[in-house]
Amino acid sequence: LPGVYEAWEADRRSRRTSGTLRAKPAAAAAATTAPPVGGAAPAPRSTVGGPSLSTLRNQLRQVEKDIAARDRKRAQLETTLAAAADHREMATIGAALAEVVGELGALEDRWLELGAEIEARS
Repeated sequence: LPGVYEAWEADRRSRRTSGTLRAKPAAAAAATTAPPVGGAAPAPRSTVGGPSLSTLRNQLRQVEKDIAARDRKRAQLETTLAAAADHREMATIGAALAEVVGELGALEDRWLELGAEIEARS
């Protein structure tokens, strides 16, 4: 079956968005699902449930690491900003600080979402 893996990989990559796979349309899923040669069709995997609990916990740990890194960066930028004397340097550091604070806020939101999803599944 030459080319089958390449087609599957291309399809998988085209459906991937920000760490999750979008579901195939029903017609496309039915057209591409064929029983293996000489045997019965495998049981369909459920895509309704989303990521597993262990995956969610791993994502939560990673987000916590990212939050800690951004928090250290924020503290470093605040220290540098306090020591800056030139207004241009202060503006540059302030812009970087605003970016880090925005990233930190987004990470905290993601942390809350993951925590709520883990709690709902436990």
